[in-house]
Amino acid sequence: MQDSTIARRLARYAHGFAQQRLPDTIVAIVRQRFIDSLACVLGAYGAPPINAAIRYAECHRGGTSSVFGTSLRTTAEIAGFVNGAMVRFLDYNDGYMGLEPGHPSDNIPACLAVAQAEGAGGARLISAIVLAYEIQMRLQDAASLNKRGWDHVNYINVAMAAAASSLMRLDVDQTEQAINIALSGHLAMRQVRSGTLSDWKGCSAANASRNAIFAAQLARHGMTGPSPVFEGDMGFFKLVCGPFELDMDRFGSPENGDYAIRRSLTKTSNQR
Repeated sequence: MQDSTIARRLARYAHGFAQQRLPDTIVAIVRQRFIDSLACVLGAYGAPPINAAIRYAECHRGGTSSVFGTSLRTTAEIAGFVNGAMVRFLDYNDGYMGLEPGHPSDNIPACLAVAQAEGAGGARLISAIVLAYEIQMRLQDAASLNKRGWDHVNYINVAMAAAASSLMRLDVDQTEQAINIALSGHLAMRQVRSGTLSDWKGCSAANASRNAIFAAQLARHGMTGPSPVFEGDMGFFKLVCGPFELDMDRFGSPENGDYAIRRSLTKTSNQR
């Protein structure tokens, strides 16, 4: 096991994150982002791609995770996808502009779906959301993807794999493998936002979160993924984004209070 790899260090950070006592100011931000995301759902409900996603979920009943606006229960990964598509459809949810732009609230519906499936309470859900924001936004600060033809949702692969692992109470080894599987197996091309735009533009982030949940589920049962997924000879650095460093000592903690979610922004009415 290579303790110096980015995936391993992210896994260690994620594993200990739920033990942090988050400041009340951070909890308040999460609540605001959650309400903002639900407002986006109201605007998306009834759109053709959302209807298509719900019809798909109806073919997979029987889970414990709910689909917004329905009485339907399905699996965590499918609920994460459908609800994520609702949040993202109108492109009104929050955003963050680092070297790579992105919408960290794309993780919120997937975190909720996993929390429901795992019977996790509100405190663990809030912790997982803050963790997902932290990892996605730090990666957005680290390197651009779109300039090389890759979509920003690839960072959701990592962030949501870590958040799902936290909610599922996976250990460090399992969390590392969830990150390895999610990132290596589910790379999204930037073509989704170029040329003829399709319904998939609003679903790409939701699909990344779905894949991340699936990766964590596999890791829970002993599946391993390619390693080192970032630094390897055919890894993320060489083929996708170029090398970067992550100073995880600067990641959000009770000691520094510098949680990345503070820097995310909801869209104002004049932006809409």
